[in-house]
Formats: sequence, C-alpha cells, structure tokens
Amino acid sequence: LSRGYGRATKGLLEVDEHSTTKEVGDEPKSYKSIFGESVTVVVSEDRKTGVQHIRKAEPNAVILLDDAFQHRKVKAGLNILLTSYSHPFSKDFLFPVGMLRESRIGRKRADLIVVTKCPNSNSEKFNHIDKSLNYPESKILHSTIDYSPLEIPTNSVNEVLLVTGIANSKPLLNELEKHYQVTELKYKDHHQFTEQDITAIREKIDSFASRDKLIVTTEKDYMRLSELEGFQAMKNMWAIQRISTRILDNEKKFNELICNYAQQD
Repeated sequence: LSRGYGRATKGLLEVDEHSTTKEVGDEPKSYKSIFGESVTVVVSEDRKTGVQHIRKAEPNAVILLDDAFQHRKVKAGLNILLTSYSHPFSKDFLFPVGMLRESRIGRKRADLIVVTKCPNSNSEKFNHIDKSLNYPESKILHSTIDYSPLEIPTNSVNEVLLVTGIANSKPLLNELEKHYQVTELKYKDHHQFTEQDITAIREKIDSFASRDKLIVTTEKDYMRLSELEGFQAMKNMWAIQRISTRILDNEKKFNELICNYAQQD
C-alpha cells in the first residue's frame, strides 16, 4: 500500500500491468512489474482507506506500507524504522532545520531499527552509530546495498552516461566509477521524464568520443523512461542498474521477525 508519490491522479487505485507511472507512481509500478500477480499493489493518499479496501478484498493479507511511520491513522503491528549510515536520525533535526518529521523520541515506537547503506563490512563505526541512536542495541541491525552486474551488449564498454531521477545518486555513481568513466545527467527525485529529456539524453550520449558506450539508469527511473516513445527508439542503448538489500549482521533474526509476524493468526 503506497500513497503513489508523484502520480497525477487522486484517490484509491489498484495497480495492474497496464497502469502508468503518471497514474500510480514509479515505485508502485515497479513493485507490480517485479512481483506480478503474486502481490496486490494499491495506491491511496489516505492510508486508512487503502487498508480498509485491502482488508475487505483480502481479509488475511499482510499489508506492507512504506514511509508511513508518522501515519497515525493506521496502527501498524510491526514498525521497522530505517536510518542511513551516512546521515542517521540521531544527527538530524526537525524540519525545517533538518529532515525529521517528528522528534527523535518517536524511535521508541519502532520494533526494530535498520541502519541502511552501510559499508560492506563490519566496522567499529557501527558501534558509534548504534550508541548515538539511544535504542536497545539488540534491536538494531545493519544493511548494505549489493549492485548486480550490468547486462551489457559488449564487454568493451568503458564510457557510461548515468541518468537518474532519485534523491541520492552518489552511492550509485561511486559504484559505477569503479568500473567505467561516468558522466551523470541528474534530475530531481521522481522526475517525470519528457520527450525533450530523451532528446537531451540522446545528444549527450552522441557527444561521447567512445564507440562502446552505454546509458545506465535505476529500476525506478526505467519505469518512467520506458513509457516514452523516444526511449523505445533507443532501448538497446540502455542498461538497468539493479540493486538488492542485504542484512549484514543477523539476516536470520531479521527474516524470523518478519515471518513470525506475518504468520500470526
């Protein structure tokens, strides 16, 4: 269940294979594209209405909400609070000075805190961050991002144009720069790409000196880009950088927490 951030519609909608990102948002469209009929995806800016709709249709469904920790109209049975390794909430302040939507004391409502985007190894810095969160360390886990190899037409690619419309593209840029010479075209988060953008992207990639070049984008951005005619005309020049999240320290504990909750009567 998502609010469908960035969509041009209002009200409750069920996402299907024919839905567009303008109708339902890029993340819900991405979920449906990946999981298909095995998952029901609903968008509603009123989460309570969305929950009632799902409960009526599927009384025993487990409902997953993203970015809903402050949505008090819905009482979640399991709250997992995410905070990034590079900018934990313990170092942040309430909006508009910082990015926090409520006081740090709200962390007490969480059943588990996951520190995200950690370096891919255990580090003494984890202990420093954990202590700053002022939360039982037994209920803090750490995760990292794994980048899948790019599916590219030739192994001789050495120059890449990275096209992003996400909040923070720096980790992805750093990863690609380990393997390629990278130029980035960065747009605002959830940017609705246009045919004019496609033209600008084509002109940029055509300016590269190398013959073996590639345009790389994220899965979310691909959802929006692929709906444009101009994208389809140059589809073979694109590659999706797929990622996955991995729990570093106790993945078994994390999985058991989720499974035990989901299997409750």
